[in-house]
Amino acid sequence: MYLRALERSISGKSALDPTVLHEDNRGAMKWAQDPANHKKTRHIDIAYHSIREQVSEFKNLAVKFVASAANFGDAFTKALPTLQFRKLFASIYGSEKL
Repeated sequence: MYLRALERSISGKSALDPTVLHEDNRGAMKWAQDPANHKKTRHIDIAYHSIREQVSEFKNLAVKFVASAANFGDAFTKALPTLQFRKLFASIYGSEKL
């Protein structure tokens, strides 16, 4: 949201297209897109409800599914098999040299 505001302040126009948030957790995607409050989500901190508002009410974010095998973030956040790590690394940096 900060980068959207920065772009708006530099260019002087607002972005019409939503920012795409790639997610590999279908449960998180469903929760972000569902505006209803459920009994099981009452323990979630209010700060996380802002994602849901940006998706459903303001249309600033769009949540899209990406398979774990193609999720670039996994290379930074998970212990991966060597082959999968090298593939993601090459996709991100354009080289397989570590």
